[in-house]
Amino acid sequence: MYPAVNPVKDPLRKEAIKKRRCIPESERKTLTEEVMKRLLSLEEVRRAKRLSCYVSFRSEVGTHELVKELLRQGKEVSVPIIHGGRLILSSIGSFDDLDDASDDGILEPSVIRKVEVDDLDLVIVPGVAFDRMGDRMGFGKGYYDKLLFRYPGKKIALAFSEQLMAYVPTEPHDIIMDIVVTDKEIIRLNS
Repeated sequence: MYPAVNPVKDPLRKEAIKKRRCIPESERKTLTEEVMKRLLSLEEVRRAKRLSCYVSFRSEVGTHELVKELLRQGKEVSVPIIHGGRLILSSIGSFDDLDDASDDGILEPSVIRKVEVDDLDLVIVPGVAFDRMGDRMGFGKGYYDKLLFRYPGKKIALAFSEQLMAYVPTEPHDIIMDIVVTDKEIIRLNS
C-alpha cells in the first residue's frame, strides 16, 4: 500500500529537500518566525486545547519554540514518535521532556504517554512539499497518512514558501491538509 520507491514522487521529493536545505540557516530562522506568527494567529490554534505538533529537525520549519509557546499557553501538547514501526503520539508536559534522540536525530520523550489522535483538536504536520490543493509530500514512509486516516480534526501543515509546488502527485492513501501555513500566506482548504 505504501511503496518504498515511487518513480514519480521520489525525484520531486529529492529536489524539494535540496531546495529547502539551500535556504541559509539565518534566513530559515527568520522565515520560521513568520510561519509561527501566522500559525498562532489562526482561530483554530487559539481555540485548540489538545493538539499534536511535530518536533522539527534538519531544515524543516522550526517548531521547538512553537512547542514551548503552546505549552506556555496551557495547551496539552503531544509529539509524534516512531514506535514499533508506526507513528504514535506521546504527550509532554514540558519541552524538557524531549530528552532522547531517535535514530534520525529527532528529539522525543524518553517516557511514552500515548495519546489517541482522535482525542486531539488539531495536528500540526511537517512535509517536504505541498500544493495549493492541500496535497502533501512527506519522506515517503506514509507515517502521517496512516496516523491521520479518518482523523476528523484539522490538519495544519507548516512550510516555507519555497516548499510550495504547482502540483504534488498523490496516491489514494495520501491525506490532504486543511490548512497550509507558510512564511508568506495561509492557504485554507477542505473548508
